[in-house]
Amino acid sequence: MHLREDATIELSQEQRAELEKVARSRRTPQAVAQRARIVLMTADGMLPGTIGEQLGVSQPTIRKWRARYAEQGLPGLRSEPRPGRPRTLDDQRVADLLNQALQTRPESPRVQ
Repeated sequence: MHLREDATIELSQEQRAELEKVARSRRTPQAVAQRARIVLMTADGMLPGTIGEQLGVSQPTIRKWRARYAEQGLPGLRSEPRPGRPRTLDDQRVADLLNQALQTRPESPRVQ
């Protein structure tokens, strides 16, 4: 079995360090962290079948993200904007609202 041309990725030490940081960070969305792992495993010479088994992703998904990384670098691993109405709340506001909802208790109903 031969590797496709787009299946090889060579990383500099800086690129590898940056991808490892993204893959390990708790602040990184899990989808982006998984994409970074795909690129790292590809750079380590792992075959798509092995990567897919270890990460639970399909081979077309692996090909998509390693090609996006090859074309665009780390920014290519982030999701592209989706069509439709833009969000009205930013990430910080959503997080604030969730924290507020989780930290407050509803008032007990008054019995009359």
